[in-house]
Amino acid sequence: DYITEEEVNKLFINDVSIYGKKDENNLNTLMYYQDAVYKELEDLEGIPDSLIEYGGIRIYTSLNMDAQRTMEESINNNISGDMQAASIIINPNTGGIMALAGGVDYSKSQYNRAISSKRQVGSAIKPILYYAALENGMVSSSTFLSEPTSFMFSNENVYSPANYNGKYGNKNISMAAALAYSDSIYAVKTHLFLGEETLVEIGKRLGINSTLEAVPSLALGTEEINLIEMTGAY
Repeated sequence: DYITEEEVNKLFINDVSIYGKKDENNLNTLMYYQDAVYKELEDLEGIPDSLIEYGGIRIYTSLNMDAQRTMEESINNNISGDMQAASIIINPNTGGIMALAGGVDYSKSQYNRAISSKRQVGSAIKPILYYAALENGMVSSSTFLSEPTSFMFSNENVYSPANYNGKYGNKNISMAAALAYSDSIYAVKTHLFLGEETLVEIGKRLGINSTLEAVPSLALGTEEINLIEMTGAY
């Protein structure tokens, strides 16, 4: 009985316009970005939790809605069933994170895989290895023999990596060719030639904070690294 029946009927004469509502920004992945911002705020020293929780602080981000929308469309077009995804777009000139998705749909899973999960990165580590090689006197035409190889170490351990497709050059190949064909033998030989600590050190310098163990298989990306660290390193 707060209003009359006549007043009720008048309410439906005109459409209700909600100012500030933007339907095109209702993305299923957008909240992952917000969670990542809050996570970074919590990690910063000198900002009281009360200030974050109750307001009083202005936060400026590198979020690009067009990039976020494109990312979400790509995820939806390529992921099916119960599969999940994590994706990040970083501005290479500034390091600013333009888009971030920690899953397919925030309403169904709030776990932010982009900042919280770790996976083996595989051959994605090789360009970082070759970056270290270029810093240490090798050039894109530097060669190693590509053929099935077993590496014997002083502790009598044997390491026998293999190319993914089982194919080898069976000749000396260049660093440029090894990168193009993702040759694992070349990568391990480069890794051992430089010293296993070299890749660990260059990874840390590029912002990889995940633990990297100085072992032969590190050259093939057997260590688990967080997506945001790996993308930042690139």
